[in-house]
Amino acid sequence: MKKNSASNSGSSIGKSSSKELQSCDSKKRLLIGSLPFLIVAPGLAAQSLAQEPTTPIAVRKLHSFGLKVSDVSASVDFYQRIFGAAILSRQGEAVCLQIGPGPRFFSIREIEPGEQAGITHIGLGVEGFSVAEVQAQLELFGVSKSSEPTRESEPLDHALGYWQTLRLPASGGEADGTGELFFQDVEGINYQLGPIDHCGGRGALGNICETAEPSAYPGLF
Repeated sequence: MKKNSASNSGSSIGKSSSKELQSCDSKKRLLIGSLPFLIVAPGLAAQSLAQEPTTPIAVRKLHSFGLKVSDVSASVDFYQRIFGAAILSRQGEAVCLQIGPGPRFFSIREIEPGEQAGITHIGLGVEGFSVAEVQAQLELFGVSKSSEPTRESEPLDHALGYWQTLRLPASGGEADGTGELFFQDVEGINYQLGPIDHCGGRGALGNICETAEPSAYPGLF
């Protein structure tokens, strides 16, 4: 009985070793067979490993945010009394109040019929900003070209879309337009992307501002 047991054990070990060798040979053949693909088309192999874009937009700071209010003059007076904020630039009837030494600011514009007071957008400064390059990056991340939202737009009509506006002299821009790039995230929140020295002024990118208009109040802070 003991001999039979030993014999069966030896047979099992032999079969197991044989299966392992066959499995090892199969893996070697698979690896060797894949070598031509890795040598001839390394780009395709890399693409299969990383489908997502690898270069994020070089955001460096928050440069601005926008408010819409029922009375611009009253709001400017309120914020100047609290913060002592100078007027950094004007965009027609809208006013841009300087934050600290600038060029950071927040803009205040009047609400249009049917609108409610609130935040209009968040502005982010991009290092080495280029409209064309940033638009291409947005496309890679699934943000596609869209039209500017209107009062009739539903909250998510322009989500994951980007658009560009041109501010003309009547709104403090250049004669041929001051370009401003916006996009909406998945929740429909508006963001503006621009140069890190964007000040809400004129110039091709809105980064030329004249001497700020000082506040009549020292501010509380």
